Amino acid sequence: MSEQGWSGKTVERAGTRAGPATDLTTEELSFSSAGERCAATLYRPKGPGGATPCVVMAQGFSLTRRDGVPRYAEGFARSGVAALAFDYRYLGDSTGEPRQLVDHVRQREDLAAAIDLARSLDDIDPDRIVAWGYSFGGGHALDHASRDERLAAAILHFPLLDGRAAMRNADPVSALHVAVALVGALVRRGLVHLPATGPPRSRAMLTREEAEPGFHAVRAPGSLWRNEFRARPTQPLVAYRPVKVAGRVRCPLLACLGERDTIVPGPPIVRTARRAPHGTLRRFDLAHFDPFLGGFDEVFADQVAFLDRHVGVAADG
Repeated sequence: MSEQGWSGKTVERAGTRAGPATDLTTEELSFSSAGERCAATLYRPKGPGGATPCVVMAQGFSLTRRDGVPRYAEGFARSGVAALAFDYRYLGDSTGEPRQLVDHVRQREDLAAAIDLARSLDDIDPDRIVAWGYSFGGGHALDHASRDERLAAAILHFPLLDGRAAMRNADPVSALHVAVALVGALVRRGLVHLPATGPPRSRAMLTREEAEPGFHAVRAPGSLWRNEFRARPTQPLVAYRPVKVAGRVRCPLLACLGERDTIVPGPPIVRTARRAPHGTLRRFDLAHFDPFLGGFDEVFADQVAFLDRHVGVAADG
């Protein structure tokens, strides 16, 4: 069924089901973003009711809302905080052509639309919305936090905050392959089309040793994630620098840094936490995908404690 949601747009509801435990429910939704349908899953705590906070979760590079993120979303819901995970346009269950397009401008628009959706939902407190972003999505969350003065808090989860620093950090042989593909796309006025990840020195975007096994480790059974992406040559990674807007963020901000992360560089995360007026930096002895795997408990506990301080939770995490 459907109902009118934010800005007069239609929110599609595909049904509600109980979660793996009786303390949460999940609901499949979709919302409109610039004429395309973005698929979303809402995780709600079960309890006495009343307006709850909601964490809106922006996924990492090329991944879908089914990959890694549900473990956090379910944990937040069991702690008394709703969570909304979604697929960007062109990825996963969302619509849009060409498939697998990673467009950071449109992804930021999708995040803003998802936050508008969360604010429109029954039993969600519109003034206790938190932007959460992993990897590439962490940059989107930071950018949104710099613009949305109503946002209650932001969590940057092992975030990519400076594309220039990331390219300096990349495997040089693979970076050369990416540069050649970028130039070729500019010449033919087409799109860059490469694998998202591969072994070191391969012709792929992310080729550090942890990258390829990490993507496959967090990929959910039945996930629509595909090891390919398309990108506009007018959006080179070196131009993606949300670190520059950190000083404009007025809400509380938690920046989570992995000390063994070889995919996103740490210094921009440190600078962001220092520049944000209410920034907090937490360091973990983890690699880029570890917070979804063996490092989950430590990172999750910190994030729930942060949420409890700034938006309140209904139960212990």
